[in-house]
Amino acid sequence: MINLPFVWELDNKGITSCLIGTMHLLPEWSNLFQLETIAHELLSGKKNLLLESHLEGNDLRAVYDEVKKHRVEDYWQGLTEDERVLLGNLAGKPPEQLATQPPILLMYDLFRAAGQKLIPGIEEILKSEAENHVPPISCSGLETREEMIRYNQEINQNLPDSLARILEMERREPGSVHRFTYLTFFNYFSGSEAAVLTNHFQKSLPSHSQRNDNMVQRSLSYLEEPSVVAVGLSHCIGEHSLVDLYPDHGITIRRI
Repeated sequence: MINLPFVWELDNKGITSCLIGTMHLLPEWSNLFQLETIAHELLSGKKNLLLESHLEGNDLRAVYDEVKKHRVEDYWQGLTEDERVLLGNLAGKPPEQLATQPPILLMYDLFRAAGQKLIPGIEEILKSEAENHVPPISCSGLETREEMIRYNQEINQNLPDSLARILEMERREPGSVHRFTYLTFFNYFSGSEAAVLTNHFQKSLPSHSQRNDNMVQRSLSYLEEPSVVAVGLSHCIGEHSLVDLYPDHGITIRRI
């Protein structure tokens, strides 16, 4: 039995593949050996590994450089001094360091402060396993560099709303943000937490549903052979998710 909370079997006219809802980063205390064992099991007999993105070297650097242009100064100016101190405490950094920090790194700091040191997620483990597999498994991406840049820009534009929610949550119940983040990692997005976060993605990020459409469409030709589709869990839960969309294309799906 595969011991991952969110794995679905995809049946395309008798050809069996699987969909994995992943987390892009994991806390250091994750059972890495177990994940590697699971990755080997999931990829056994598969021809393709499909990830949200499959960027190498300079491509990944280009995305990061583009995202770095978008900082949080404008939002920072609207914060009270107490809010700045609170945000600094949450991120585990002096407040003045956060004012010029790329938003995506600010959110990363919030997770890191709650979950201790973070390590690469299941996608990286699967990718490494695919590259070392005999025979090799083809690894492809379901999103382009340009799409990743646009999506990260959209996240940055919606950051003020996300941070406002974080600050309000922490004001009402000190320590709640770190506890929530820790439990999210520990439970690997339990049902209620996944629903809350997925609904937030769908409402605040207009491109989320379109990304799901694109990923499903681009994966269809690969699913004519046994494959593994590994995408962030928020793409697998809720309305217009990959789990919702695959049956529209004649693919039977069941959770395993």
